[in-house]
Amino acid sequence: MCIRDRDLTKGRFILGIGAGEAANLIDFGVPCNKPVTRLKEATKVIKLLWNSTVKKSVSFQGEFFHLDHAGLQFKVAAPPKLYLAANSPKTIQFTGEIADGWIPANITADLYKKQLKILEKGGRASEIDKCIEIWIAISKENPEMAKRAIKAPASVLIARKEILSPHNIEIPEDIELESLYREPIRFHTKKQQQIIEFVSKNVPDEIIESIAIAGSPNEVIDQINEFIKAGAEHFIFEFIGDYFNSLKLFAEEVMPHFKSE
Repeated sequence: MCIRDRDLTKGRFILGIGAGEAANLIDFGVPCNKPVTRLKEATKVIKLLWNSTVKKSVSFQGEFFHLDHAGLQFKVAAPPKLYLAANSPKTIQFTGEIADGWIPANITADLYKKQLKILEKGGRASEIDKCIEIWIAISKENPEMAKRAIKAPASVLIARKEILSPHNIEIPEDIELESLYREPIRFHTKKQQQIIEFVSKNVPDEIIESIAIAGSPNEVIDQINEFIKAGAEHFIFEFIGDYFNSLKLFAEEVMPHFKSE
């Protein structure tokens, strides 16, 4: 028996992919050179196969992937949406050319607006679901505690030139966030500590907090609205700190605000 996506999810399934990180691949013997080229080819192959059958085969010759008259045994009646996790200019523009959704992760509202212009260069921005993946912490009794909960992880993710350079903060290349992704994950603890130490000495708290959402329910609503103004249409939240309390407050005091709009 073949159970299809439309039977399980009523067409709500979304396939999200990204270029991956050496940190999660090297130790498992998975090649990670030319990640952008691999992502582009994989995306094209997936979309080709979704429109294939045994009788309507497809071929593809790339640097990494090859199809020779390949076809799926079952026709994909309604292909799922394809979202790309894209943060670099090359992958963002490619997302605008071929994908159905864009998911950048933990960036500021200002950078989101700038990257949205890159997405528009792909020529299909109006057809693309514009998302953002972002950390969130909420506390009604102690909003400052929620902000402290996201400070350490946010300190690591903010170590990016595109975020800090506009504030005239130059980060050493060897501890920039990108350098973390190029190393096996077993080396991350030491490198993350180096990044946190640099950020704590050189980056004001308000800049660190700008790549996450944290505080009281009202503060959280205001911060979400900033990303909506920047162009975000869908949010993927990762709850940090007091998980269940944050989730409860979000459901009871944040979501109703946006339902009423």
